[in-house]
Amino acid sequence: IAELAENLSDMDYNDKDGNDDTVLLPRSMELPVGLKRTMSVHQMYGTTRTERNKKNDNDNDKQKRLAMACFSFEELCNADRGAMDFRAIARNFDIVVIRNVPRMSGTAAGENEHNHDHNRARRFITLMDELYEAKCALLLECRQESSKDE
Repeated sequence: IAELAENLSDMDYNDKDGNDDTVLLPRSMELPVGLKRTMSVHQMYGTTRTERNKKNDNDNDKQKRLAMACFSFEELCNADRGAMDFRAIARNFDIVVIRNVPRMSGTAAGENEHNHDHNRARRFITLMDELYEAKCALLLECRQESSKDE
């Protein structure tokens, strides 16, 4: 998945006429969430659904590229985020990549760790629900944590 995101920045979608606005390059943006809040998207590609809806129907298909956003699990599920944040992501992007998804379990060493894992898992489930409702494609890159016995 990480290679996919990295390779997208190397892809050249220029037309033979040299139209620079058709190049798919990574960019960042402030995504409006609601209630006068925004969320930073540090790595995204293409044209968001909102941007495509604002364009005139006479625009050519090159301007209607799918949008992909890349996030780390930490920035989505370890932060104070909720359904409104995840809904904004789902409404704007066709493909969402989440990197470094850890293994989560209900059996943590201490009470604080259990609550921390529980909160992250609840946020992750809420994110999955919002992406599903918006018919977003989801790519997950899961990390495998080695056990202490190895």
